[in-house]
Amino acid sequence: MCRGGERAPSLPTAVGDKKRKAKPGIRQQIQGLVPLPKKHQNEQCLFIHGKWYDITDFTDHPGGPIALAIGAGRDATGMFEMHHIRPQAREALERFEVPEEEVQRRGLVVEEDAGHFEWEGFHDDPFVRDLRAAAIDYFSKEAVRRGVSFRTATKATPWRWFEICVLLCMWLATLPYYFAGEYWAAPLTALTAWLFGVNYWHDAMHFALSTNWRVNALVPYFQPFFSSPYAWYHQHVIGHHVHTNVGQRDPDLAHAPQYLREHKSVKHRKAHTHQHHMWHLLGVWAIGVTFGLNLLADVRAHLKAKYNNAVLYHRMTGMRLAMHFLGRMMYVFAFAGWPWFVFPATKALYFVVVTPALYSFFFMVTSQVAHLLPHTAHASDPNFYKHQLVTTQDFAPTPAADAPLWKHIHSKLTFMASGGLNMQVEHHLFPGVNHCHLAALHQLVKEVCKKHGVPHLSATGYVDAVRQHFAHTRDMSVAPALKGTSFKSAN
Repeated sequence: MCRGGERAPSLPTAVGDKKRKAKPGIRQQIQGLVPLPKKHQNEQCLFIHGKWYDITDFTDHPGGPIALAIGAGRDATGMFEMHHIRPQAREALERFEVPEEEVQRRGLVVEEDAGHFEWEGFHDDPFVRDLRAAAIDYFSKEAVRRGVSFRTATKATPWRWFEICVLLCMWLATLPYYFAGEYWAAPLTALTAWLFGVNYWHDAMHFALSTNWRVNALVPYFQPFFSSPYAWYHQHVIGHHVHTNVGQRDPDLAHAPQYLREHKSVKHRKAHTHQHHMWHLLGVWAIGVTFGLNLLADVRAHLKAKYNNAVLYHRMTGMRLAMHFLGRMMYVFAFAGWPWFVFPATKALYFVVVTPALYSFFFMVTSQVAHLLPHTAHASDPNFYKHQLVTTQDFAPTPAADAPLWKHIHSKLTFMASGGLNMQVEHHLFPGVNHCHLAALHQLVKEVCKKHGVPHLSATGYVDAVRQHFAHTRDMSVAPALKGTSFKSAN
């Protein structure tokens, strides 16, 4: 966590005085962007590999204070391992260790455990060593080639920033026509907003867009259409990426359990018997983001202090809660409010339905086809990296260098349409790496997997991946007691 040669801050003193003034440290840096749990207001501690580490004064953490704050109080082993591939990070971590007697004096308790992974011997596993060595070698060479630091080499390249700026201009160019009420602008605005958002927002939320943590923390608020950034940390970074497809731990398995059943951990309901019908599935997809992620899941998390009953959620209070509520109301007005004030009812309804529904559809068709498949939905492995590989699938990944030109074009178009999420396997292995590097990592990961006999799954493209997802949805529509019963086609 510390850069080589830097001096780690000393451990806090006066540990028994709970009424003392809170230390500045990372708490002062984040300025309320990420609320800290009650027991970690004065000292922020992480639980990693069975030990506690006090990171209160780690104000020069390369990934920024938010990356630390979201792990406070919970078992952060998975988050630590997926964002730190070099051994220097583990060595630096030792400087922050809290002695066992002080752990007892502070009464430190893990609020959320690490799940089913077996971490003992993880770093000595030959597959893990070779996988990380391949990534380290690639980025070390990239750093030398570009004349930048290793960390800079893992973030967005100048060309990637150029692509993002072009997509931003495309989206902004549609807005005058959208607000003027041009019918064609409604679907086009949804498309360009999606292309811009998915190509920058997701990387920023993984601390993978820039080496400047403030950029990663603040730019998602420019277009918070996927979800509120704070909720996304819980739903995606803490929950989904660590516990991919693990029942009761991956919040993505239970976004709409009343209407969709994509995992056996979700109790079968009568409504699920219809989910294989296109009208049912697309109906849920049309509101999955604009209503589900942005409003319903957000409100439930605040009320229950758990995101989708899977991830411990630290509630906002005071001014931060008020600002969050205001932001959600602005989101509702941007997508579903303003047309009613400027257009006739019929036209307003068109704009309120078409743009949000298409945006939600683009999100769902990209996010569902990488994990919720017949061969990945219920797969599992105690090794963290192998678990990511058996529960995740690429679609239209970068082909071999000697592949036909059309395959390279197809892969690049899919990359832009999905923001790089078509190489979901590589993203899950190295989420702190910007998506622009995943094409190069793809072939390296495949070679390591082949060497160790570990599966590396992929579909030929969007159509193939969607077909597999529909097959899985159809299978999960049948009640467990009725397995083997035939029924009519999904269409």
